[in-house]
Amino acid sequence: MHLTLAQYFYGFEGSVAAKVFMVGFGALALVAALLIRLTALQWIMAGMLFFTSLTAPANQDQTSYLQTWMLPVQMRRAEGHLALGVLMTLIVVLTGRIHMPRVPVQSVFLLGIGLYAGFMQFFHEGPIEAMQSIGFALAVIPCMCFAVPAACKTYEGCLQTIRAMMWVSVLWTVCSSIQFIINPRFVVNTQGRFWGMMANAQQAAMFNAPMAIIAIWLLLNDHKKRLKPLWVGLATINLLFVGWTASRSGAVMVVLGAAFVLYRRIGKVVLFLPVAALVFFALSFLSDELQIQSNIDRLTSVENTRASVWAAQIENIIESPLVGVGWHETGGSESSWLGGFAGYGVGMFLLMISLLLYSMWRCAWLWVRRSRLPKEQRPLVELFTAWNAMYFGVATFEGILVGRSSTTQVMTLMFAGIGVWVTEQAASRLTLTPDQDEASDPDAPPLIDGSVEETYGFDDGADDYPRRGRLA
Repeated sequence: MHLTLAQYFYGFEGSVAAKVFMVGFGALALVAALLIRLTALQWIMAGMLFFTSLTAPANQDQTSYLQTWMLPVQMRRAEGHLALGVLMTLIVVLTGRIHMPRVPVQSVFLLGIGLYAGFMQFFHEGPIEAMQSIGFALAVIPCMCFAVPAACKTYEGCLQTIRAMMWVSVLWTVCSSIQFIINPRFVVNTQGRFWGMMANAQQAAMFNAPMAIIAIWLLLNDHKKRLKPLWVGLATINLLFVGWTASRSGAVMVVLGAAFVLYRRIGKVVLFLPVAALVFFALSFLSDELQIQSNIDRLTSVENTRASVWAAQIENIIESPLVGVGWHETGGSESSWLGGFAGYGVGMFLLMISLLLYSMWRCAWLWVRRSRLPKEQRPLVELFTAWNAMYFGVATFEGILVGRSSTTQVMTLMFAGIGVWVTEQAASRLTLTPDQDEASDPDAPPLIDGSVEETYGFDDGADDYPRRGRLA
């Protein structure tokens, strides 16, 4: 009997799964290339996110890297991220996009965390490592502080930035699918848990889970109907990947994200029940073909795999609460809060808690005011809140807040810029009377006594945001 590569290397019983991966996601790449249009800055953001989504996997003995077809790129992921950061910095400076009032506070906190980790490495690693960390943070974070708000000056700009993330999901899926066809052993670990183009299953889950939620959000809210099939496909495959990773952290992100994205969409979701049924069938079919039922069962396991790591981190905190013991000596990366405290001391812990408290306040502020926004803009608040819930929720179980180059860091910087625009829109309506606020809603009944267009300027004098206002 003739065996396919998938059967020979991994034991699949049929070749249908291989055909699905090859044909289905090749089509996704084609659709994305034809339909998704981005600005130059958004392409660079997408490139930065793509480089962070590539990490080189090692063999079981941790003695060498697996020879994936993308290994040369995976080995240079940090350099690629750095190069694009420098390029974006040059564009921001030369085109005059430095505008301090629109810098996201969340991004400033992330810069502070990166710089503080770099300075603490003078104590733990040495001057060379410290300067490299500081230089890297200065190259890849400040440029995003200015570029993302510059790209998100309109509702459509925010949507394009979100689509840029999904373009990366398409490319990452295609790269993983190609590796699956060439040698499927290199997209899973020895327990059969999927890692795709990452170095471990947890990293893959923390990339795929938010991509699934964003795809669901776009399916419900993107006004471009021709992109709907793409969002259905991406939601399906990313949910499959999360199940395949058998990562409970990824499952937590999906639950938290869906809770906010679908909070006020139950009625509309009913309209997508046929699509949901199709997605469920596809997931069941693929899970059978890929033989990952045991991975999915792990998601419901109550086994505590982090208690010993947390205990070690707490011991290190007690040992050196001021400056920490260094990130590589914390005992594990299974918590941002404990790991950051153990690695870099109380200063890092205070920075992380400050970022958390500010983000909670910002999300709550937007949530209670979202009803004053035009209806098409309100879902942005829900997605912004969903991302923050996923990000800080999984930070309890993973050391993502102190990562120097990660998908979660880049996505947080992108969502922070989107949050600036949404906050401006909500703040501008605090001064409107109820009648004016009703008139600003595109779904409100037309005014019977006449209206004119008014322009309310923000800090950026180059861009004004038109609103409808009632004649006095």
